[in-house]
Amino acid sequence: MIKPLVTLVAILLVIAGWLALKTEFRHEARLVIENRSLEQITTLKVKVCNQEFKLGSLAPGQKKEVKITEYSDSDWQISGKWPDGTTISEQQGYITHGMRFDDRAVFEQDRELTFSSNPR
Repeated sequence: MIKPLVTLVAILLVIAGWLALKTEFRHEARLVIENRSLEQITTLKVKVCNQEFKLGSLAPGQKKEVKITEYSDSDWQISGKWPDGTTISEQQGYITHGMRFDDRAVFEQDRELTFSSNPR
């Protein structure tokens, strides 16, 4: 009776350890886009690693996030439009497989983009 219980506990510990390691070493790239301008951004899109994310509109003060777990060497391509029709087209950052990335793209009041990268 005790031997099957010990075996079961050992199996559960192995599974728990595997799940903990999988979570700890899971790589992720995340980009938060924030609109600090006084204007709405429309048709906002992000392209990265041959993937396209259509984020729609980004109102003043709003943030949106893109998160990917399968990626290779790439940059963030951010596009959209301002209310007067001016096109947004930015290439920022650099992500590579094997690291976590926590990047931020902030559209300031003057419409300029401030980009920061935090590889982990």
